[in-house]
Amino acid sequence: MDTPAAAPSQPPGGIQSDIVPQSSSAIAWVTFGGSPGESSGEFIQAIQRVAFQQGHTRDDRWIADYISTCFNGNALHWYSRLDGETQESWRELRIALLERFPATSPSPVPTTSTGPPRTSAPGNSRSPGARNTTVNSGCIEIVGDRTTSLGYLYLDSNIGVGITTNKAGALKVNLPAQPLSEPIQLSLLNLPSNGNANFPNLGLALLKGANAQPDQIPAEIKIVKEWVDDDLYDEEGGYELELGIPNPSVMCKGRKGVSRGRGIAIATWTLSLCGDSRPGTLYRRRATTAIPSQRAAAAIWNFERSTNELRIKWLMDDDTECELGGYVQQNSPTNSLHVHRIKDMQEAGRFFEEDRVRFVFQPTQ
Repeated sequence: MDTPAAAPSQPPGGIQSDIVPQSSSAIAWVTFGGSPGESSGEFIQAIQRVAFQQGHTRDDRWIADYISTCFNGNALHWYSRLDGETQESWRELRIALLERFPATSPSPVPTTSTGPPRTSAPGNSRSPGARNTTVNSGCIEIVGDRTTSLGYLYLDSNIGVGITTNKAGALKVNLPAQPLSEPIQLSLLNLPSNGNANFPNLGLALLKGANAQPDQIPAEIKIVKEWVDDDLYDEEGGYELELGIPNPSVMCKGRKGVSRGRGIAIATWTLSLCGDSRPGTLYRRRATTAIPSQRAAAAIWNFERSTNELRIKWLMDDDTECELGGYVQQNSPTNSLHVHRIKDMQEAGRFFEEDRVRFVFQPTQ
């Protein structure tokens, strides 16, 4: 009969932490840098197998501490900017990792060893000629009515994200594999040299309205009709009055000659460079921008593979998904790109001189 292993010594108080790996167990050391050739899905599998081999499959904190030693390069920079709550929880960290970096099909896990040398997380193992559907790089074309191309998204130092007809100057983005139906982030490949590395994604920022809080999203537009009796000045004895017509934001172009409701604003967003959206329903995918008080999100994009169209979803304060759409001012589309609730424009679009546009991903040839 085998002799049972001696129980590990207990520290004062009789409680032993299981965060420290047992010295008798060989640990597989892996690294992950977040480069295009690496797979977060395979990296996560390798981490979970190490936890299983060490007897810590259900130890959320142990796995979080172990994985903190595995990052380098871009992934280490990303990890160092996560909040403490995410860094200390494997459940939260795993979600954040999959949202930030693409996942592919599994490859063999790294060989177990007792120490260095360390190996990188496995990359793609497709046969020559196989189509890589994990990550595509390309630009975003802005398409108007009747599939008319208005140009491509680009970054202007004065206006922010605008539209250019020069494809060579367009923003280049990474399109990762889309997990289930969750919105994805689009990371920038050609972040300007003077840009802030803390904001590597193309996201969306709420435009603050007059006399509104930065975090406050205006209510949905509801226009009602009311009959006004006027026997003196109207031959029909009165007229119909529409109430609740919103005021245009600074990015909008309102139709002239329209009487608008006092204090009624239409919710408006602009495309912006953002940090990573924070995981967890508590944060509603919020991300940071260069303006600390600004409400923004990076995980807003849904990719339609059949049409290459990128649709926008925003998680509202009541935890419902709201579909947003792109709009430009009529006869002046280049510097006026912005975003509204589609419902709002269906209700009040006739009071604005704006055209709906679509975002279409154009992969690099």
